[in-house]
Amino acid sequence: MLLSCANAPTQERTQARRRTPAFFRNAAGAALLEFAFLTPILVLLLAGIIQFGMVIFLRTNMHDVAQDAVRRMAVGEFTTAPEVSTHIANTFNSWVTPSVNAAWPDVGAGETDVSLTLSVSLADAVPFDLLGIFAGETMPVVAVMRQEDL
Repeated sequence: MLLSCANAPTQERTQARRRTPAFFRNAAGAALLEFAFLTPILVLLLAGIIQFGMVIFLRTNMHDVAQDAVRRMAVGEFTTAPEVSTHIANTFNSWVTPSVNAAWPDVGAGETDVSLTLSVSLADAVPFDLLGIFAGETMPVVAVMRQEDL
């Protein structure tokens, strides 16, 4: 009697296994299926990290070049917009070319600051825009400094 009670749960499990199709009991492809579901999400995450890293690098590079150029404008080394554009084209180490807008102060109006604006289209800045986040957006960098001889 004791033996039959001890075997009862085992017999029930055996009968339940017989009723379950073999397809559902086989776990050999579970890891492959999970990998197939997660791979697109991981690829999108990696692409996003790369894109935002490139944008941050580009912004830092633009800021450094703008600060250098506006300093040269403030001390009088550059006196025309083509000089500034040439300097930026020669020193800007990137895969895109920014648009340049340089402005000197109107001393008669009481202005004392030189300013430089660099802007880049973000659609050109990233190599692939999978989700369309950067479409139609521009990234401006503005540098302003007081002109030294005033």
